Amino acid sequence: MAAGFSRRRLAAYVAEQIAAGAEVSALLRQVAAYLIETRATRDVDVVAATIEEALAERGIVVAEVTTAHALSAALQKQLKTEVMALATAPVQSVQLRQVVDPSVIGGVKIALPGQHYDGTIQHKLTALAGTK
Repeated sequence: MAAGFSRRRLAAYVAEQIAAGAEVSALLRQVAAYLIETRATRDVDVVAATIEEALAERGIVVAEVTTAHALSAALQKQLKTEVMALATAPVQSVQLRQVVDPSVIGGVKIALPGQHYDGTIQHKLTALAGTK
């Protein structure tokens, strides 16, 4: 990142703008342009994770949900409720980032900032194989 403008400061700015209702796609274009301009595109994953941490500090949680099949709208709503219950800090809203991975066979894996829950069949089978 360019000197004088840390990724944490960038993340805080983006999180504040999102919390205030700014258009996310426009903000992401600005961040991408900044990373390109400062030749810091190699840091994109770290910046994204830092933005998600800053959002979580403001009660906006991005949960990565991995399932074997795409989730219906009803299941998405139910998962958002479950994620709010699982979160260790107060949560105002939950955004789901869905990942479809047939290798999990069934069940769900949820990744929150600093928390991971794996209720997939793949995980249970791996645990059973480890106990033999």
